[in-house]
Amino acid sequence: MSYLGKLLEGNSQYVHLRSMYHYYKKYVQWRFDGCPVPPAIVKHWAIKHYASKYRIKTFVETGTYMGNTIQAVSRNFRRLYSIELSEELYQNARFKFANQPHISLYQGDSSVVLPQIIENIEEPVLFYLDAHYSGGITSCGDKDTPILTELTNILNHPLKHQHIILIDDARCFNGSNDYPDLSDLQQFILGSKVYQSCYVLNDIIRIHND
Repeated sequence: MSYLGKLLEGNSQYVHLRSMYHYYKKYVQWRFDGCPVPPAIVKHWAIKHYASKYRIKTFVETGTYMGNTIQAVSRNFRRLYSIELSEELYQNARFKFANQPHISLYQGDSSVVLPQIIENIEEPVLFYLDAHYSGGITSCGDKDTPILTELTNILNHPLKHQHIILIDDARCFNGSNDYPDLSDLQQFILGSKVYQSCYVLNDIIRIHND
């Protein structure tokens, strides 16, 4: 790498702008392709949109994976929590975010760890639920996805009416591999009388009060 290249790599603003450029290229290509399964940038923008609109400062994620989502939205929240079942992925994330004290990482099954985290949170939360087995280096718990248990834990929280819930991979909710059918999930959420809206946009199930 040239001297100029090394100099630029050490400039945080350059690194951020380069990242945004690559994100934007992916977004343009996604729109050009007719908006199939959205790239990560579309999902990151959704998180940032709801954080800004509802002025939410606490983010809780299930399914850390590579830590890309936390990294993308870390500047948009005062506190971030993320749960990862895989010990390897958890340790990788710990190393990646070691110098960011506002990010807290947990290893374990989100159906167990999530209620332990939120019992001490006394403000609205933006939840991003993405814990599921997807092969490769991901881990599998008792079920391929603990989504119903996660939602039940959130619905039992004292501030449940004020939370925003985003669930990734809406396309997977077809009644197989421990995923409920989308219509059953919507009935479960709306039937709780806690939330007024439960709909899908850009492969994200969005649950909130207007």
